[in-house]
Amino acid sequence: FSRSSPYPSDVAKMIEAPIFHVNGDDPEAVVHAAKVATEFRMKFHKPVVVDMFCYRRFGHNEGDEPAFTQPIMYRNIRTHKTVVQIYADRLIAEGHVTQAEVDKMRADWRAHLEAEWEVGQSYKPNKADWLDGAWSGLRTADNQDEQRRGKTAVPVRTLKEIGKK
Repeated sequence: FSRSSPYPSDVAKMIEAPIFHVNGDDPEAVVHAAKVATEFRMKFHKPVVVDMFCYRRFGHNEGDEPAFTQPIMYRNIRTHKTVVQIYADRLIAEGHVTQAEVDKMRADWRAHLEAEWEVGQSYKPNKADWLDGAWSGLRTADNQDEQRRGKTAVPVRTLKEIGKK
């Protein structure tokens, strides 16, 4: 493990918070776990943790290639169906929807996203929402702020000495 226990949520055991482990590939189970956790929190006013077992299909940063550092894991992830595919297959198998209906929902959603993206292209921020009005006493950072922060660099020579140890 890259930590002292199998689950990242185990830290919640020290405050005796209930932990709900849920499969991220099952949207209905995720919703159910979230509802139970919310009800627990509202009723008992205590912390609760939902540990959703899932992954990032494109890694932590879509600008990087995660297969460079985790080749076996990402080979498996690339062959694993997406949550949408798994859920659609399940709904089709159970007779709730047809493949044509799934295809239409996907196309409609894609069209909605494209339309919203187009709207976003013409967005102009309202200056009053930024550094005017209640925010008028604030200003954007400039070169003078760099001097106030101080120098935090470590000399290369020092780093090389540490590296030799």
